[in-house]
Amino acid sequence: MNHLRRPGAAIGLALMALVAQAGGAAAHAQLVVSSPAPGEVLAKAPTDVRLTFSEQLEAHFSSADLMDANGTSLVSRAGTLDPADAHTLVVRLPALPSGVYTVTWRSLSAADGHPDEGFFSFGVGNVQVAATSGQGQIGADPSDPVGLAGKWIAYLGLLLGIGLPLFASVVLRGATAIRPNALRTVGGLLIAGGLALLGLAIRVPLSGGEDVSGYLFGSRTGLLADARSAVMVLGGIAVIATSRAGARQPLVIAAAAALVAIALHVASGHAAASGSPMPVFVQLVHLVAAGTWLTGVLALAVLATMPSELVVGALPPLRVLVPRFSALALVAIGIVALTGVAAEWIQIGDLPSAADPYGRAMILKVIVVVAALAMGGFNFLDGGRDRRWLGGLRRRLFAEAGLGVAVLVVTALLSTTSPLADRGVPLAQVPSALGDLQEGIGLSVVPGRPGVDQLAVDIHGTIGDLPLYLLLDRLDTGGETRIQLAGVDPTTGPVDHAQHASHTPSPNGIERYVANALVLPAGSSWDANVIIGDGAGGELIRQRFSFEIGESGVAAGVAGSLADGALAAGVLLLLGGMLGLGLGFGRFTLPRADGAASRVALLGGGALAAVTGLALTVGRLVGSG
Repeated sequence: MNHLRRPGAAIGLALMALVAQAGGAAAHAQLVVSSPAPGEVLAKAPTDVRLTFSEQLEAHFSSADLMDANGTSLVSRAGTLDPADAHTLVVRLPALPSGVYTVTWRSLSAADGHPDEGFFSFGVGNVQVAATSGQGQIGADPSDPVGLAGKWIAYLGLLLGIGLPLFASVVLRGATAIRPNALRTVGGLLIAGGLALLGLAIRVPLSGGEDVSGYLFGSRTGLLADARSAVMVLGGIAVIATSRAGARQPLVIAAAAALVAIALHVASGHAAASGSPMPVFVQLVHLVAAGTWLTGVLALAVLATMPSELVVGALPPLRVLVPRFSALALVAIGIVALTGVAAEWIQIGDLPSAADPYGRAMILKVIVVVAALAMGGFNFLDGGRDRRWLGGLRRRLFAEAGLGVAVLVVTALLSTTSPLADRGVPLAQVPSALGDLQEGIGLSVVPGRPGVDQLAVDIHGTIGDLPLYLLLDRLDTGGETRIQLAGVDPTTGPVDHAQHASHTPSPNGIERYVANALVLPAGSSWDANVIIGDGAGGELIRQRFSFEIGESGVAAGVAGSLADGALAAGVLLLLGGMLGLGLGFGRFTLPRADGAASRVALLGGGALAAVTGLALTVGRLVGSG
């Protein structure tokens, strides 16, 4: 039934589609850098603590506490947003005597509405502090059955609402009517999904001890949750109320409600954190295409075994229906794959890594997607003719439908897992006077915005206990600072450099060392030299970097990359969309597909892909997407 000439091709496309999960994945406002830094010992007590996060914060639901070494609370639920940077929480402190202090913070992302919490310690005076810290999403439990079930129901209702009208018009073509009970099921899923998502939204303030009404009606993400749930519930009620009036009216209502709710859902996700509308638009297109594919898979599985549960009237044989859906599926899966690659690349700037929980959840999803599309490849080859040598159509349709539903389950699981915090902006190496570059040494500015930043040095391999430090020169005003770098243990966080050789090895073979809590103002220019000493006061290796900080981030010195998955996906979408439009106007019939359905898929999908690809390509080239 599905999309590809060969199962092998299905698997190859699935590997691209694995990163199509950004529509379901959500990140959180994770702590990126702080001043004081974890484990830092200050000679003079600070007047405030500055916490910079990976996403913009909800001001009234982000705060911090301060305790001394005896557990006495000195500051409780304090903090205001920096007027110049909505990513930074500023906590004013009382006069602090010498001692060790612990900061416990709570953040609420203004982008996706998810809370985080964490802690770290710093010292004042002649004290020793363990450079440890921790953070984790409040109430985030990947095994939470209530949360997973609620999200699964919501996703199923939204995707069926958006996909069933297209399936009815292109595959069934009005020869049969959708049974009222089937329409009521879609309406019921929309209602249940809207209530479930509202319930999950209410759990956010409850988990942090915050005011529920204040969150729902006084925060951006709360208001978006209200609107999304209202659209789904009212749309579901309207679908049920009109289910006896004929299939067209309730299907149009379902499609409209699902489209608006999906847009609101994406707007309250991590895509909104970038400050550009492009990621939101890409994810919206991705989910519309995914709904087209998944709805068709489920509908054909029902039609193959119990057609009277879905339609009223005479039903064309499967060898007629399957080629019609194949046209939609061929185009939809291509859009799903490419928009997924683009969305994931925009979100994390790379392919997922098995070294973190988010990457492992993505790998689990790609396995399920590969299995679903491989089964779809067999159904596509069969073309609805029920060839026994391919194992029997009905069993294969149910297998593909079951795998499609499993994709939604894994997507719900993925949405409870956060990608890593902001990885920062990688800087380009500056050649020495002899034109040499030191391979295996990288430097990033994290998060790369004006204000408090962290300089992170990545060493490929290990340097043991050799001295490692950073010479930081400010070029616009003058002044040089020598900074001893701290190591980062992948399991426990920051550690003293002298202990770095005995820490848990990094799973990717790259050791990270950081210079915390550096103030990099807008308009400043810098030289940074990473130096590995020989242990006797000399130098073994020196690598220079040069960069400037503009009003919105690193303005010069950024490392160029030959790989930009989002740009490549945008170009392919643009070219594929233009090709699809040309083939559609030329009345081309896709392989093993119906002619009329091919034209609808090529013209509609081609226009959508071309617009998405053009916007994405232009956005990446000018730096706004």
